[in-house]
Amino acid sequence: MPLYIRSSLPDDLELLASDIVDAVLEVRQVLGRGLLERGYTYALAFELADRGHAVEREVVMSFEYKGRTVERAYRIDILVDRRAVIECKIVDELRREHYAQVATYLRMSGNRLGFLVNFDAVPIGSGIKRIVR
Repeated sequence: MPLYIRSSLPDDLELLASDIVDAVLEVRQVLGRGLLERGYTYALAFELADRGHAVEREVVMSFEYKGRTVERAYRIDILVDRRAVIECKIVDELRREHYAQVATYLRMSGNRLGFLVNFDAVPIGSGIKRIVR
């Protein structure tokens, strides 16, 4: 059974989404639970790069407000192929503000596909949330 619901995304984005989910599952299987967020973020970036994806970590984003630039307003954990945003968490449970964070990153970056990943979830599949804008 898929860990996410299929949407009307193009097939190439669906393939990317599937690869991201597989990479998350691999990282969690290898590392288990108990690390800090940064460790999982780096491992996931390595895993995705090993699968042939262009991966950027800690992507800083700015925005304009009434003619002024708000510098370094946001930082995306992982940007994959400049098409998908991944936000990694280590929390007891994902909250509304975590979803809002990914939605903001999608809006500000112009991307449609995002993932919110709680590496502390048991089972890990319950901690992988796909967000489509």
